[in-house]
Amino acid sequence: MRFTSDRTELRHALDLVRKVADAKATVPILANVRLTVGGNAHVTIEATDLIVAATVDVPATCERPGTWTLDARKAQEVVKGGAGPCTADYDGNGHCTISSASGSSATMGGLPSVDFPVLPSDAGLDYSPFPAAALRSMIGSTYPCITTDESRYHLSGALFECDGESARMVATDGHRLCRVESPVDSGPVLKRGVLIPRHGLDIIARVLKGHKAPMVDLGIDADGGMMFVRADNVTLAIKLVDAQFPPYEMVIPKDKPDVVLVFDSRELRGAIKRLGALTADRVKAIKLIRDGFGWALESDEPDMGTATEKPTVIEAHYDVRMSTDKYKDTKHRERPINPEYKIGFNGPYMIDALESIADGTVRLSLRGELDPLLLCGEYDTATTCVVMPMRV
Repeated sequence: MRFTSDRTELRHALDLVRKVADAKATVPILANVRLTVGGNAHVTIEATDLIVAATVDVPATCERPGTWTLDARKAQEVVKGGAGPCTADYDGNGHCTISSASGSSATMGGLPSVDFPVLPSDAGLDYSPFPAAALRSMIGSTYPCITTDESRYHLSGALFECDGESARMVATDGHRLCRVESPVDSGPVLKRGVLIPRHGLDIIARVLKGHKAPMVDLGIDADGGMMFVRADNVTLAIKLVDAQFPPYEMVIPKDKPDVVLVFDSRELRGAIKRLGALTADRVKAIKLIRDGFGWALESDEPDMGTATEKPTVIEAHYDVRMSTDKYKDTKHRERPINPEYKIGFNGPYMIDALESIADGTVRLSLRGELDPLLLCGEYDTATTCVVMPMRV
């Protein structure tokens, strides 16, 4: 095997597949990338951790066909450190030399390609075009809400639903939730939602970061538990999470709120960040309070101090029931109204919610002190965020 390729393109390909290769795997071959040179004018680079598989075609001058595997991290570092076009030459005896036009070279060992896992095939699968910007926005908004707790398998990914005309992505970790909707044309038609793993979303986001075309191709085999993404010269195969996502609609408040506050998103986010400097590292509790002087944010930690911020309330809408001492909610339970309103929330969770909403102004809907906080854009309601309250 011998080929010569542009170093920049080869490095970008290795940067991506290195994120897929599992350096901590107990099976050594999973830490390697497979290089394959065929009769075409490109070299195929592949990596997998058995959950996500990435295949990248890099333009190259192919001098001798063949295939070999190299350690993903070491190969990426060797290619990154050189200058000029890069040449890889496998001698057929277990050693591959990577050299550059500047005269630098490195000889590396590897493992036989026959040991490399068989990657999932998309043969016979129908692909559908999907807006790259919409997919990028969905992943960016929902990704922070995916749990990192491996024992909560059913929350370890984002739910993706699509009927061909509209798409929806939802994620929750039990403490917060984000739902993003987007119109699409000729998107995939799914009979049921599929659960895309967190690592798979991370790799998709990395591919989309450098993708300039308006569309990507999605191929989803819900019955087979696989999802394929094609963008430029990259093909991703992602094993879907085999678990039942919880009924998220039950978490989103539907009853009429007591109060709806409209804030400038950037001002509110800045106020919460400043208060976060005086909150406990593990809790990050912030209080939203209303007294005779209006609305304010407050943090109160005995060991760190007290801080108060008063972001501008652009609009405040109060339910007519707030003028009475008691009212009956939709379940006909009498609820007393406290004119001095107070509710606690996790500061970083609220910041993530505000950053996921593209609108410059946000609507914060409040009900009881133990009811979820609901956020959406003032004009763009495509993104809905829910933050569970904290006892303060």
